Amino acid sequence: MKKQQFLKDILNKDLTQLEQQLQEIRAELNEIRIQLQMNKLKDYSKIKTLKRNIAQILTIINHLRRGELYGS
Repeated sequence: MKKQQFLKDILNKDLTQLEQQLQEIRAELNEIRIQLQMNKLKDYSKIKTLKRNIAQILTIINHLRRGELYGS
């Protein structure tokens, strides 16, 4: 998924959907780390992308909890 499309998708989700997606991405990152340890990982850039996605989701969640997003 492209970076811009990912941002649009997470901005349109509510808090519970974001938390669910966060859990899924963290699980995927854990699987990739296991593959890395077993020398089976082929796409190392996936780690960086997943970490970035996690950070972006956490930022949106924090803004939603504080009511700072969209002037709420």
